[in-house]
Amino acid sequence: LLLLLLLLLLLLNCIFASVLNILRSTRYEQYKREREREIKTRTSNMSLSVYTYPNNPRVWKAQIAGKFTGVEVNEVPNFQFGVTNKTKEFLALNPLGKVPTLVTPEGPVWESNAIASYVAHAKPSQLFGSSQYEAALVEQWVHFASNEIDLPAAAWLYPIWGLVAENPEATNKARSDIRSVLDTLNNHLADRTFLVGERVTFADIAVSMSLLPLYKMVLDAGFRKAFVNTNRWFNTLINQPQFASVIKDFTFAAKMAKAPKAPKAAASTSKKQTAPKKQAAKKEAPKKEAAAAAAPAPAAVAADAPAKPNIRQIFAALPKAEYPSLAPFKTTYCNEEWSTSKAEFAKDIIPAVARGEYSLWLTSYKYPAENKKLFMSSNMIGGLFQRLEQGRDYALGSMLIFGEEESEAGLEIIGAFIIRGTELPEFIYDGPDFIAFDWRKIDPQTTDDIEFFQDLLGWEGSFAGKKWTEAGKIFK
Repeated sequence: LLLLLLLLLLLLNCIFASVLNILRSTRYEQYKREREREIKTRTSNMSLSVYTYPNNPRVWKAQIAGKFTGVEVNEVPNFQFGVTNKTKEFLALNPLGKVPTLVTPEGPVWESNAIASYVAHAKPSQLFGSSQYEAALVEQWVHFASNEIDLPAAAWLYPIWGLVAENPEATNKARSDIRSVLDTLNNHLADRTFLVGERVTFADIAVSMSLLPLYKMVLDAGFRKAFVNTNRWFNTLINQPQFASVIKDFTFAAKMAKAPKAPKAAASTSKKQTAPKKQAAKKEAPKKEAAAAAAPAPAAVAADAPAKPNIRQIFAALPKAEYPSLAPFKTTYCNEEWSTSKAEFAKDIIPAVARGEYSLWLTSYKYPAENKKLFMSSNMIGGLFQRLEQGRDYALGSMLIFGEEESEAGLEIIGAFIIRGTELPEFIYDGPDFIAFDWRKIDPQTTDDIEFFQDLLGWEGSFAGKKWTEAGKIFK
């Protein structure tokens, strides 16, 4: 009897525990459903206000994210930049007095990526990926947009918008940086539809909105045609309903916009000024060469700085050469007729190349269609030479411009370089312009290549049938 009583008590205890668990589970499920309804109701009705000027792609990031999360981000009406953002009320929200600034129930949020992130996290979504790793990748591309796109974009676009005076060197550098960005994206998107995962994430929103002003103002057909995958990705995004409803009216740049005031001094660059021998100024070259030989080269000074490589030590480490310096050939090249220089080239340089002491390189600008003006091409060469300054003691180059201004094909920039050593040195391949140029080492025994090389070096000849503009520059 006692045993039966114990079994009955155990059975009752099990039944009680099961009923209790069922009640707990039911209450939890009910709580979860109520919580989900609460979140859904709150976010579906959520409306935030943002201070900004009209048509601001930085704000569009948050507004597009809101289309995915069901949050309306409305611009504060009657905002006057320079007036509203200087008021005491606004400075209480953002002490920097900058826009965009978001007003939320918890308080203000500023900086466009933080604003967009707040909106993107308003309710569970796939905007930050489906795993911890994908979330990290999203953050990676957001930082990429801020660090690699926004800065050069500002350097390129601000002069066009009249916000700062144009600096041609800064513009050329920015253009090269943007090309590198597009190339990076193009490679990444070769087998992907979106930057992270299989659907739109905040990475796509942030990067595309950083690129949008560039696509609208300066990335014309000639500039962007090399980046097929990047263009496909961008076009896919802006045609998504969440993007299109915010951006509304967008057209790709038909022609690269220019700053209101273009530099004029470089436009006159011609063979008359810079050709080897066929210029009056050339007679001063011996003095300049002598001064250069007597004074320490700029590269030597730069080499003392611990943050920079010691160019002299790098080249000194090369095997000893029978023809140790280009200085004798440079002197002849700058002061004698090309026929004399050509003979010395054949007597001294070609054998030195055969011995592995020097190498010959042809280089060309990859995107001629974007060069419509002679002065633009000339400035580009000048910028390249300036950034190769530390290697002047170890190289000699000539770059010429071919084609016709305002033609659809654009102006070609092609150069010939004699360089110490058998490979491209660090001062070239580490330069910001390297990605914009093709470099090809030639064999002096290849007739077509060596003839074209000598035409470029001597500023005379058939130039492989290309139409020379009689403009170019010498790197010596």
